[in-house]
Amino acid sequence: MSRRRALTAVNVADQSDPTQRRNLILQINVSLDGFFEGPNAELGWFAFDEAKQAYVEKRLNNAGGILLGGRAYRVLERYWPSATGRLAPQMNGSPEYVFSQTLQNPTWNNTTVFRGSPGAEVTQLKKRSGKDLVLLAGAEIARALKAADVIDEYCVFIYPVVLGSGKPLFVTGAEKRELRFVRAQTFGESGVVMLNYQPRRGLL
Repeated sequence: MSRRRALTAVNVADQSDPTQRRNLILQINVSLDGFFEGPNAELGWFAFDEAKQAYVEKRLNNAGGILLGGRAYRVLERYWPSATGRLAPQMNGSPEYVFSQTLQNPTWNNTTVFRGSPGAEVTQLKKRSGKDLVLLAGAEIARALKAADVIDEYCVFIYPVVLGSGKPLFVTGAEKRELRFVRAQTFGESGVVMLNYQPRRGLL
């Protein structure tokens, strides 16, 4: 078996057990040089093929809530409520938890706005029964939750593009986190590679 084929085959079940404590999964897209968006918030380099869309659909089917930053929420709020595409049932049917100090009168159904500490709010959410939570967008929130050590799984989609500049997912000076490799998957048509890690808690 070739290395490429073996890498694609590494996988484990994504099904969450709702009877257990909920996990928080960071699922985010980055360029090969580590940026989640271009310098002017460009996102046109994202690519979906059938395999990646099926993966995301399965992940959202097993999610008990979607976490977003305020800016990302405003973008998605304009699109998804009237969308009829393949992921629309998952995006519109899941609770949305938004971290924002300025968002007022959200119009997307099932929206809860948090104004407190992201780490403290997520800690309380994880104590509720239900399926796992997925953070889909919001790099500043991702950094805050990483610092609070409440992210249980990192699911990073690396796109075959070098942006050269932009907004990085993680910034210099942040506290070190040791991670344990879980699985990897390639998506052939798009060239995207998904890397999945879990924290090695207690190791700094």
